[in-house]
Amino acid sequence: MALCEGWQVILDDETAGMMDKSFIAFDTETTGLDFRTDRIIELGAVAFERGKPTRSFSSLVNCGLYVRPSSQTVNHISNELLKEAPKEEEAYASFLDFLGPACKGEILLCAHNAKFDFTFLQNALKRCNLSSTFYYIDTLSLSRKLLTMPDYKQQTIADELGIDNEGAHRACNDALVCGKIMCHLLEVYRHQVH
Repeated sequence: MALCEGWQVILDDETAGMMDKSFIAFDTETTGLDFRTDRIIELGAVAFERGKPTRSFSSLVNCGLYVRPSSQTVNHISNELLKEAPKEEEAYASFLDFLGPACKGEILLCAHNAKFDFTFLQNALKRCNLSSTFYYIDTLSLSRKLLTMPDYKQQTIADELGIDNEGAHRACNDALVCGKIMCHLLEVYRHQVH
């Protein structure tokens, strides 16, 4: 069986220095909220270098499950759209190619409510017999530590920081917004610590 690990790391001077150079923001859209029975139907990631988005990955995923109307209402991904999408094995192999050294823990990843996304991803990679080791930072928990907001939903944080989030609930756009939030959090961290 494939070894798929994900380790949440804290933001300290070392990880901040790594993320100042490069990191990858990541997001998923799923058929539901239960990682045991639901599946990823869209993957999105945006690579950041020196605080700027440089390249992106976006793929629908034909997971073989029916997408309930309640999920379609949130992410606007229909069963019809998924018919022509790559199957899981192909989509995840392409995704790992995009991530490159991040699959070996050499580049940090970030996601908003990261445990949700990484639990789904790890289960999918195991099903496809693909190996990975990820190190990630959760922008949700970090925002709670560093920012004062009415709530800590990604949309609220984006609005408060003036980050455009027009395509909310689509994986690549949400990853881009998450990456921009991460850049802001790095600035706040530097001002608070130094």
